[in-house]
Amino acid sequence: MKQLSILTLILITLHVSGYCQLPDKSITNTADTIQKTYVQISARNLSLEAVDSYPQKLLKVIRNEDTIKTVLISTFSEYEEPDRVTRVKKAPYNPTFKYPSAISRFLEPTQYVNSSSKSTASVADTLFNGKEKYCLDIIKKALAFSKRITFDTQLAQALDRGQSMTVPSDEVLQSMTGTCSEATNVFLALMRHMGIPARMVVGYCYLPEKGINSSHAWAECYIEGAGWWGVDPQNGSPAISHIGYKLFYGKDFKDCRIKRLSDMYLRDKQPVKIESINKEALL
Repeated sequence: MKQLSILTLILITLHVSGYCQLPDKSITNTADTIQKTYVQISARNLSLEAVDSYPQKLLKVIRNEDTIKTVLISTFSEYEEPDRVTRVKKAPYNPTFKYPSAISRFLEPTQYVNSSSKSTASVADTLFNGKEKYCLDIIKKALAFSKRITFDTQLAQALDRGQSMTVPSDEVLQSMTGTCSEATNVFLALMRHMGIPARMVVGYCYLPEKGINSSHAWAECYIEGAGWWGVDPQNGSPAISHIGYKLFYGKDFKDCRIKRLSDMYLRDKQPVKIESINKEALL
């Protein structure tokens, strides 16, 4: 894998119909220090548990009334933590590992992530050869497959307007079309089929200098010895940039406890509000 420094990881983002595609990221780290970002987020129904999960840290709840919450968080790109990157790369693949119940629930099939279906098993049989030594071997092969799902602009618009729910993984495997949430459904199904706990994340992309302000869905895999690690099934990236802010997570979209993307938006169809905060202003 080509080694890139944090400074040369250029953010190239495509904003389509309320969804964004995060740039592909190497998990090779050459940074000397973690570069934290501080932001204030205002959204409806957001999960305080989600916004306070790695690599994000909840610093303060500024407002919590009438379904609208405003929070101050810090975050950073997960590939900036070299020790953790090493643990992710070296974690052995053990499909029979016994996880505690809080983690093992993310191995269960759901209405939208059917990890026990024949179609999921058929795809898994073509992707994996039984010689995979590390968890990352399994993850990268599944990401290469989910990346092949063709983006469906009409579905993205319908999802953003709250006119449609996400499409179940089995249906996506038939059409090989969808949005970030459908690519994530397929990826989650493959991970759980292979015995790796994985959960859906729904959040927001924010990069004002690039005009990015839109919703996105991605996945997190549980890697023993390293914890939850974010990946982007839509573009096949084995790491998530800090411009993706986590607002919800669950076994699938429904378990994230939002019925539609617009449930996170502010009143009068205003998007989630994210403001960058200078570290000096916190002192």
